Amino acid sequence: MAMSQEKQKTLLAVLAIVATIAAVALVWSSLVRTRGNVETDIKTAVLCANPECGYYGETSLSQLEDKGGTDAGSPEATGFKCPKCGQYTLRANPLMCSKCKKPYLMRIGPTGAYDRTCPRCKTEN
Repeated sequence: MAMSQEKQKTLLAVLAIVATIAAVALVWSSLVRTRGNVETDIKTAVLCANPECGYYGETSLSQLEDKGGTDAGSPEATGFKCPKCGQYTLRANPLMCSKCKKPYLMRIGPTGAYDRTCPRCKTEN
């Protein structure tokens, strides 16, 4: 028993629509599953500006406790709460010296410009 050409075209159109809906549903469910994990998994290096502490580590941005909504990336800003000393002196994204490989915080120099000189070995990075 042969199908008419019109019935074959209709069947193919229905199959194409069902396949398209299935593909869209598969892609959508994959995007929904992974989208929520992107922002909370961002890791950053942190360094305590308290010279008696000097804590250095890595943490996720969502775990940093902000004080007063200040910009902790700015050299003169109030930082995040340090897990070691408890002071609000923890800064995100410290610089890493290319020579001695020690982390340090960028300072404001005598001219008011940012000073990227390593305080330990005096290398300008």
